[in-house]
Amino acid sequence: TGQMNLVNVFLFHEVEKYHMLLQLIHDSLLLLKISLEGTILIGPEMELLGRCITANLVPPTWQCAYPSSKPLASWINDLNSRVSFVSAWLRSGAEPISMSLPSFIAPGGLLVAVLQRQAQRVRVPLDDLTYRQEITPFFDPTG
Repeated sequence: TGQMNLVNVFLFHEVEKYHMLLQLIHDSLLLLKISLEGTILIGPEMELLGRCITANLVPPTWQCAYPSSKPLASWINDLNSRVSFVSAWLRSGAEPISMSLPSFIAPGGLLVAVLQRQAQRVRVPLDDLTYRQEITPFFDPTG
């Protein structure tokens, strides 16, 4: 339905952004490898990339998608989790029951899509709707 398409459009944009980020990472690592093999000269960008990786820092060019103060190893684990979540959603074709906003590069897009979907559903202008947040106690099912 048209209502579901709004969230699907958001998902498509997220997939596109993650694809571009993963391609950037792949290409820059490939260039670094070729540079280190001596096939091409190491330029300032490759030198910075190598220094960042050696120091366990996220290269600035990789942070274009989402800034983070995490060390490189943690950032890679986080990126893997994010991509896994978005990939699972895409493969299943079904909208998840719950979503973690930090899983997305542009979480505001999801909020807008959900608000637009609700406006269509109840047939009111989008500007008449607002969000309400409620802080709930943390529940640890293991403890």
